[in-house]
Order: sequence, then C-alpha cells, then structure tokens
Amino acid sequence: MAVILLSIYFLYFWACSLYSIIAPFFPTEAKAKGMGEDQIGYLFSLYAILAILFSPISGKIMMCVGRKKFLFIGCIIETVGILLFAFVTNFDGDTFVFLSFAARILQGMGGSALTVTLFALIANMYPEDIEAKLGWMETMGGVGLILGPLIGGGFYSLVGYTLTFVIYVVVLAALTVATFLVLPSPKPSNDTEKAARKLSLLKLAFNGKVFPTLLVVMFGMAGPSYLEPVLSNHLKDNFDLSIEMISVVFALPVIGYTTAVKGQTMLPKSFDRRIVLTVGLFIEGVAFFLVGPSFGLPSEIYLVITGLILIGLGGAWAYLPSLPYMIDAAAKDMKIDDREHLSDCLSTVMGTFHYVGEALGPISAGLFTEYIGFNEGVTIFGGAVLIYTVIFGLITKALVNIFRCKCNRKSKKTGENDLKQKLIEGDNKN
Repeated sequence: MAVILLSIYFLYFWACSLYSIIAPFFPTEAKAKGMGEDQIGYLFSLYAILAILFSPISGKIMMCVGRKKFLFIGCIIETVGILLFAFVTNFDGDTFVFLSFAARILQGMGGSALTVTLFALIANMYPEDIEAKLGWMETMGGVGLILGPLIGGGFYSLVGYTLTFVIYVVVLAALTVATFLVLPSPKPSNDTEKAARKLSLLKLAFNGKVFPTLLVVMFGMAGPSYLEPVLSNHLKDNFDLSIEMISVVFALPVIGYTTAVKGQTMLPKSFDRRIVLTVGLFIEGVAFFLVGPSFGLPSEIYLVITGLILIGLGGAWAYLPSLPYMIDAAAKDMKIDDREHLSDCLSTVMGTFHYVGEALGPISAGLFTEYIGFNEGVTIFGGAVLIYTVIFGLITKALVNIFRCKCNRKSKKTGENDLKQKLIEGDNKN
C-alpha cells in the first residue's frame, strides 16, 4: 500500500507542477509573439477554467470506465496538450495564439481527469484515514505548484523551449504507467453512486459554515497563481534578472509553504482552525503589499523575496486546515453521521473552489497589469484578500477568539465536564 500511495503522491506532484512550469519563460516568449498581458493572463487561467468545467464530466466518465482506465485517458489528453505546447513557438500571430489556447485547454481537461481520479482513489483505498492522506496529497500538489516554475525554468535554461515539454511528457507518462501498474483492479459496485445521491453537493457547498471557508480556499489558491503570468516580466524589467534567477524567485514560496506545514503539525488538535485560516489570509494579503511594493515602500528585491515567502506561508495556512474544519463544521451543522462520504463530497467541492482560485488569480493579474499596472494591481488584490479576512473572521467569530486569546476549540460545556472530572479524580484520591 505504501508503494501505491507514493506513486499517487508523485504523480499528483508532477501533474500540479505542470500548471505553473511555463511561468518563468512563456510570458517572454508570448510577448515576443505579440500577445498582450491580458491574453497571457487568460491563457494561464484557462487550465483552471477547463478543470472547473470538466471536473463533473470527469467524475461521470470515471464511474463508467473505471478509475485505472480513466487515469490513463487523462494522461493521454494531457500529453497531447503538452506536446502541442512544445511546438507553438514555430508559429506566429493568430496561429500562435490559437494553438497556445488549444494546448492549454487540453492540459486543463487532462489535469482535471488525473486529479478527480487520484482523489477518488485515495477516498476509496483509505476510508479510515482519508483526511490525513488527502492532506498530504494536497501538500505534494502545493509544493509541485510552487516548484513548477523552478523546474520549468531549469529545463528551459538547459535544453530550450521544446525539449522542456518533451521531458515533461516522458516523466508524466512514466509516473502514470507506474501508478497504473501498482493499482489494484477495482471491484464493480454501485455503492458509491447510491451514496452520492444522499448528499447534495450544492446544498453542502452553500452551507453557512462551509461556503465562507470555500472562499478562503479560493483566495488561498488565487494568491500564488496571481503572480504566475506577470511576475517574470516585472522582475526582468525592474531588477534585470535572468531566467535562471527568475525561476529561483518563483520557487521562494515553497520556503513559506513548508514552514506552514511544519507549524500546522505542531499545533494541538484542539487549536481553533478558524484562527489559522484567518491568520493565513491576513499574511497573504499583507505579503502582496511587499511584492508590489505598495504604499510608498522602496522597490527593492529583498521586499519581493520576503513577500513571496509570506505568500507561501499565508496561502498554506489558508488552505491546509480548511478540509478538516469543513468536515467537522458540516457534520455538526447538517447532522451528518457518514463522515467518510462527507469527506468525499467536501473534497469534490473544495477541489472546484481550488480551481476557481487558480483561474481567478491569473485573470485578475492580466487585467490589472494591462490596464492599471503591476504595482496597483497587487495592491488591489492584497486589499481584497484583507477585506475578506475581516469578513471571514467576523462570520466565523475567529476575530473575537483572537482578541480574547481563545485559541482552543473546546466548548464551555466540555471545559466544565473536564473540570468536574478533575474534581472527581481529586475526591477519589482523598
């Protein structure tokens, strides 16, 4: 089982890194071909948009053909998209734009198929430990998303544009085949399909406690993806950095991300996850002011570096605690006993908002940068994150708990019971 789990994790890591590998070098190539900043932003967001639209379809097809077969189908679709991307620079003008968008569409469809299948595999194979396993898979995906620019920029510097995508195809195919071979053959059953009818995903998503948290997930994912289509040109124009150095700068959020993961594991289980989510959003919003820089701060590379590390830290804290918090909140609020099925449903809904954030970031970046400039754009985006931080903190009462230094999720009743138990134990000793 450990071999299967590792295969799934590494495949998800590589699939997520594919989303962002083009960040350090493609904007420069596209700009030379005549694409505007807004078009580049649309192109980056297209992957997530197609993933949003294709995810429900992916689930239905997967149930018809089986998880193992659909994993392979997703790989084929994504491979075609990557190979098409490898040769778009051989064309100019409208043909270059059309083929670039077509390649990104295929990548989004294939990536959605892979993601839906891998989530389903985890949910099916580890029902007793689904939260932990999905959490680690999302961690691998987040690291892949952050390291994608470093990997892509490294290959680009060593072997050039076309071979970068060819190498990616070879590794993706090898990881898919390895995962396909170690996966057990699924047993035909209609249990999952029957269970899916018991809980409405729409009703679950718009639950009073779930929906505000889904928006936190959206902002948490929109933050890192905002910078992908615009940061490389900003660094090149303002700090004269090479492609290699830009790739390194793009990977800096991984420092904050890994720090956040380590810090999250050190917190006691009773720690209020609403506080972690609120603090994560706050850090992400402030970090954008440093990247700009905003409010008269000096345009220095050390501020950009600090901001990027903090974006990784804040984005992780705005994402990692969200699923277990929503499971606990929805189970209590909606009186759902089947936590395994609830985890599956919330993972699906959360995945959708994950992609909404990944689409929102590049679209906002392209529009803001094209029409009002990079600095003003990141200031507006960071301000929007901070505004929602306050809204979420008020709705969930996280801000009240922060100001009262009440970080434990135990209720007053639970605390009274603990006190009574201690008194009883004391009487027994006497």
